[in-house]
Order: sequence, then structure tokens, then C-alpha cells
Amino acid sequence: MSSTLDISITVLVWILVLFFVSLGIMLVMCLIELLKTLKNCTVISKIYKDEAEPLLAELKATISNVQKITSGTKSNLSIVKNVFKGAIGAGALMLGNLKSKKDGFISGLISGFNLFRK
Repeated sequence: MSSTLDISITVLVWILVLFFVSLGIMLVMCLIELLKTLKNCTVISKIYKDEAEPLLAELKATISNVQKITSGTKSNLSIVKNVFKGAIGAGALMLGNLKSKKDGFISGLISGFNLFRK
């Protein structure tokens, strides 16, 4: 019985050794793949950084140009608004004066006709 137990324990030890060796090999292979992936990620991030920097500089320049255009448009729009307010105000003033002059002209004509009618 002792020999059967010895053989069982020996087989169990060999199976456990093979299991831990295969587990160690798998872990080493996994670490190697992780290192390769890390190197690839580093290369990809460097490429992305190199490609993104000029794009971001162009985007910043474009945004500043758009801001300049909109601020210029805003100031020009306020100038145009003031011009139209002045023109409309002057037009209203002229029309108001024209109405009073028209009323005075018509009343003058009626007075003249009435004078000649007598």
C-alpha cells in the first residue's frame, strides 16, 4: 500500500510541476505580448501627437480668425445700425416737416382761391 501511495504522490507532484511550469510559460508569453502592446501604444501615441500638433495649431489660428471676423462684423453692424437710425430719423423729420408745409401750402391755396372768388 505504501508503494501505491508513493506512486500517486509522485504522479501528483509531476502533474503539479508540469502545471506550474506551463502556467509560468503562459505568464511569460503574456508579459511579452503586453510589452509588445505597450511599445505599439507608445508608437501610436507619438504618431498621434506629431500629427495632432499641427492640426491643433491650424485650428487655433482658424478660431482666432473667425473671432476677428465676427468682432469686426459686430462693430460694422453697429455702425450700419446707427447710420440707418440716422437716416430713418432724418426721413421722419423731413416727412414731418413736409406734412406741416403741405398743410400750410394747401391752406394758403384755399385762402388764395377764396380771395379771388370774392
